[in-house]
Amino acid sequence: KSASLKATTKAMTLAVYEEFADFETQLNEYEQLFSINFEADLGPYFRLLYSTMRHIDKAELAWDEKLKYSKIVCAHLSSAELKLLLFNGHSEMGEGFKHYVEAYSLLKHISLDQKVVNPRFVARYRSSAFGD
Repeated sequence: KSASLKATTKAMTLAVYEEFADFETQLNEYEQLFSINFEADLGPYFRLLYSTMRHIDKAELAWDEKLKYSKIVCAHLSSAELKLLLFNGHSEMGEGFKHYVEAYSLLKHISLDQKVVNPRFVARYRSSAFGD
């Protein structure tokens, strides 16, 4: 899984990061690449991640308990997964996920260079998405 995800992420990030200047074009390219080439592999993963976060959010737990469980989920996100999540939260496919990304700081551990390379995507998240 890990080698495949890294290869997938590399292909997607090369196309999305380097080729396009504006947010809408980058987002459209991500959505096309994802749906054509990667949905079969990554779609179930993102749906599971979304469902897990939704379950945590809707659970009748105190906020600190919800944070505890969301941190367990976050600890399992690789660098490659964080890069994809940065895009996914803005996509049609990731609609609704952005709320959980921001509420539970799911992008807290994304690398600084990814923030610098993608300022348009970073700017469209509340700072809480990055743990600020």
